[in-house]
Amino acid sequence: MIEPTEQELQMIEIIREQKSNFRLVIGSQDGAWEVALSVPSFKSDAATGGGRSFSDAWDDMAPTHV
Repeated sequence: MIEPTEQELQMIEIIREQKSNFRLVIGSQDGAWEVALSVPSFKSDAATGGGRSFSDAWDDMAPTHV
């Protein structure tokens, strides 16, 4: 069985804690990953990141203004 990465565990934790009222978009094209997360209860409304893997994109997330 494949073990989840730390970043995947963080994502699952956010989903479980929020249960609703959030938006998570994950995309991959030609080896480039993008992650966008919007959670109104967070200090910043949204964060986006990109990288060569999901973990890289997750770690790259930085606050954006929606």
